[in-house]
Amino acid sequence: MRRCLYILLGIGLSAFHCNADTRWCSIAVGGSSEALIYPPIARAARVYGVVLSRVTYSTTGEVVRVEAISGPPMLSNSLGEQMGKWSIKTDATGEGLCQSLVIADFRLHDSSDPVPSRPTFPAIPSILRLSADGETFCLCDPSAEIRTYWKTPFLRFDNAIKRRFARLFRHSN
Repeated sequence: MRRCLYILLGIGLSAFHCNADTRWCSIAVGGSSEALIYPPIARAARVYGVVLSRVTYSTTGEVVRVEAISGPPMLSNSLGEQMGKWSIKTDATGEGLCQSLVIADFRLHDSSDPVPSRPTFPAIPSILRLSADGETFCLCDPSAEIRTYWKTPFLRFDNAIKRRFARLFRHSN
């Protein structure tokens, strides 16, 4: 009898210290207010690509953490920051944490071109597919005129003479 009690006590204590892996849950519906935004600095740097991340969240939808798996760091950091503020809708029950895979596709296109169509993928409940399209923009002012007075040696020489004569006549008065 004592032996059974010790065995049950040992099993109970070992079960207390065991941690199960986070379960894979399905995402029911993406929130309408949660739209993936292309980071402006990434658009200016013309960074694009696919980011894979694993999001861990509670059954109430609160995002606990977002871990980047692959993709450009500028885009994966932005994805993590944005998703950290989201509330995920899931049909999971219980109190344990859930996880899902996130595939975010960041694309750039010119403003003159039409937005390219995206291929359709089969719906897999534990994978959230996101996309963000951005237009490239120029960080310069193409209509402005940049004047360079020091292009040629002759202009430099001419400006040096003008400065010398200006000093000479300024001091003589």
